[in-house]
Amino acid sequence: MDPHHEESDGFDENDDLAEELAQKNGKIDKLEMENRDFGNYVRELQRRVSELEDQNRQLTSGERFRELEEQNARMKWENCSVLQESERVQQLNEQLKSENEQLQKDYNEVTGEFHRYQMTFSTGRTMSVDEASSAEVKRPEEGRRVDKGIATTAVWMGIDASHCHEQCSSTRCSSDTEFCCWDMMFKVTAVFALVTLLVIILVHVPMLFI
Repeated sequence: MDPHHEESDGFDENDDLAEELAQKNGKIDKLEMENRDFGNYVRELQRRVSELEDQNRQLTSGERFRELEEQNARMKWENCSVLQESERVQQLNEQLKSENEQLQKDYNEVTGEFHRYQMTFSTGRTMSVDEASSAEVKRPEEGRRVDKGIATTAVWMGIDASHCHEQCSSTRCSSDTEFCCWDMMFKVTAVFALVTLLVIILVHVPMLFI
C-alpha cells in the first residue's frame, strides 16, 4: 500500500472528526446560552414570587387588610339593607295595588248606586243596579210643566214616589225626576202650609203680649 495514500486518509479522518467536534461544541454553546436564559427566567420568577409573598403578608397582617375586611362587611350590610328595602317596596306595591283595586270596586259600586237613584228618580219606580245600568235616563217630554221645588222637596222629605204612575191623569210630569202625582204634591204642599203657619204663630203671637 502507498504510504502517501495512507497519510492522506488519516488527514481526511481528522478533518471529519474536527468538523464533528466543532458542531458539537456549537450545540454545547447554544445549550449553555439557553441554560443561562432559563436560569435568568427562573430567578425572575423567584423574585416575582417573593414580591407577591411580601404583598400577601402585608395584606393579611397590615392595616390594608383590616380596611378591606371592614369594606367587605359594610358592603354586605348595605346589600342586606337594599334587599330588605326592596322587599318592603314590593310589599307596599302589592298593598297599593290591592287598595287601588278596592277603590276601583267601591267607585264602581257608588257609580252604579248613583245611576240607580238617578233612574229611580227619572222613571218614578224603584230599580235595581242591574236594571239601571241597562236603562237610559229619560228626559222630560216637550210641554211638561217644570216644578223642581216640589220634586226636590219630595226627595228631601224622603217621600216614596214609586207608587206614582209614570203618566198622571190629573197633571203632567214635572222636572227630570218626573215625580208628578197629585198625591205627592199634596203631601209637599201640606207640609209647606204647616211650616208656614208655625212660623207665623211663632213670630206674631209674642207680639200680642208686647
